[in-house]
Amino acid sequence: MRSKPSSKILKRCGAILVAFGFLDLAITLYCTINEILYPSKFSFIAAVIAGGALLADNLRAATFVRWFSALGFGGLLTFILTFPFLQPLDLTLTYLRLEPATILPGMVAAVVLLVVLFWVCCELGRKPVQAAMRAARIQPFDIGIAAVLGVLLVGGAVAAVTFLLNGEDVGRIEKLAQQRLGLEYQYHVSSLNVSQGSRGTKVEGVITAWNENEIKQIPINWEGL
Repeated sequence: MRSKPSSKILKRCGAILVAFGFLDLAITLYCTINEILYPSKFSFIAAVIAGGALLADNLRAATFVRWFSALGFGGLLTFILTFPFLQPLDLTLTYLRLEPATILPGMVAAVVLLVVLFWVCCELGRKPVQAAMRAARIQPFDIGIAAVLGVLLVGGAVAAVTFLLNGEDVGRIEKLAQQRLGLEYQYHVSSLNVSQGSRGTKVEGVITAWNENEIKQIPINWEGL
């Protein structure tokens, strides 16, 4: 018995999602073993569950997978386009030149995921799948809303982080770091947590100092600023 065209599309998408989930897991394990920071862009469990549902030819699940794929695509594209506001371009280029293994896994995974999410949205929106949904009386979700929501969520988060990393406290921290290491480095606060302690303002986080020859990660744990 020949498979329906919609079934072939769902199974193909499911196989790709499961494969990407295992790829993400492999990169995560590699980065963990080599002590490389890798904020996983895609949940292994979510990929396997979504892929498994599509492999099972579940049309209702396909509507959710397509919607969340559009949400993720909009959010990830926004993150990639706004990344220069989160980390100076010169620091990114210095990482690529001096420590490519530190940054390349995340960059490659982000680009691959962006392509996969776009492809899944397109595949699950093809006529055979949509016709099968109509025949099963399944109402597809509006992926345009999902994509816009992804843009707004990530755009808002990036704006908030950018505002935080350009505040008065950050300027004072960078000046203190400059006093300790000197003018031969450029400085960027990579992470920051500011709270009020018993001795005044307490600052925790990491500041990155770099020049043409090296990159240093300096833990921040100061009180009384």
